[in-house]
Amino acid sequence: MAIAFPKYIKITSGVGAGTAVPTREFMGRIVTSNILLPTDTYMEFTSAADVGVYFGTTSSEYNLALFYFSWINKTNQSISTISFVRWASTNSPPRIFGGKVTTSIAAFQAITNGGIAIYLSNSPFTFTGLNFSAVATYADIAAVLQTAFNASPILSSPPVLLHLT
Repeated sequence: MAIAFPKYIKITSGVGAGTAVPTREFMGRIVTSNILLPTDTYMEFTSAADVGVYFGTTSSEYNLALFYFSWINKTNQSISTISFVRWASTNSPPRIFGGKVTTSIAAFQAITNGGIAIYLSNSPFTFTGLNFSAVATYADIAAVLQTAFNASPILSSPPVLLHLT
């Protein structure tokens, strides 16, 4: 008389770690020379509109993102992310990058004698007498700051470029 197989081995069928294992993300990385992008880093965007906000809607990066996000693969999946990395073929001017500006333009307009300190190699560079009363856009605010920075002998060679979003 034979002994039943389940007496020795219990077999359980299933798929292990089905949702715990991450899958690869299909994403394009675009190399650009646009100076709005910091060197030695990359930026990822999840829509063409986000690319347009950062680079501008007249940029080649935005036009590429419009095409890129409109593509759908054979399984009817669209792309969720695009990545940009900067390639600098020549020396580039110093740039100041910060977080997204959340202060309203009206709040800046109230500043008629403001100041800002920038630390380079732990040494402060202070700029005073900043007047934002005539600004109408964030680009105007950047121009006021850029003028102050470029008046400094330390920061003026090469000129500092600012981009506020």
